[in-house]
Amino acid sequence: MSNPIMTVSDFAVFCRIGCTLDERAVAQKILFSIKIKFKGFPAACETDRLEDAICYADLCSEIEKVAHKNIFQTIERLSFEVFLSLSHFLSPNKVELQLKIKKTQPPIKNLLDGVSFELGGFT
Repeated sequence: MSNPIMTVSDFAVFCRIGCTLDERAVAQKILFSIKIKFKGFPAACETDRLEDAICYADLCSEIEKVAHKNIFQTIERLSFEVFLSLSHFLSPNKVELQLKIKKTQPPIKNLLDGVSFELGGFT
């Protein structure tokens, strides 16, 4: 049986990011998706207790906190800072983390589905 995976998909955060001052002047929507692979079944599978689960509301709050603390030029840097913060947040749970962020509307003519960047992964 494979290890369980929790997925949080397309959490939207408006942050200031972009190559130019004009682009960074206005917050734009960035979508964050995370996958958490457990080393075994989380205790909450058996106990049904919230304190034995990873709170995905807390994960979303952590993402938002990091995205709002700075103005970023690149999605690579934003991804890295969020990945590091979530890694520290999740470290007691012995899990693997995968993060994908997507800039939905970069100012590039005819780019219809945005640009994404991924960090982490599973062994």
